[in-house]
Amino acid sequence: MDGTFTEVLIDDRLPVVKAKAGFKSAFSQSRGGKEMWVMLLEKAWAKVNGSYENTITGLPADALRALTGAPVDFYAHDYTTDEDLWKVVIEGHRSNHIICGSSATD
Repeated sequence: MDGTFTEVLIDDRLPVVKAKAGFKSAFSQSRGGKEMWVMLLEKAWAKVNGSYENTITGLPADALRALTGAPVDFYAHDYTTDEDLWKVVIEGHRSNHIICGSSATD
């Protein structure tokens, strides 16, 4: 976390909860919890931070920047128009960037 590359080892066991059709991811909401890379990235980020609970108020951009070294742009919806934000999403999609979002629980 201090700018030094550190190897983070994780296993492939993921937390799940009971659902109508069996089980689903306990934390990931990516495409209904069906994209494993997202869940593994979340698991690595939780390990770096000590637990899943310690990542609840964090932003996806924090994990992507810290774990991949990739450049990150952050756009707060409160400070831009829907139209401008949508343009950013479309351009990111066209450029094949990873796009993630988060929202308040309310």
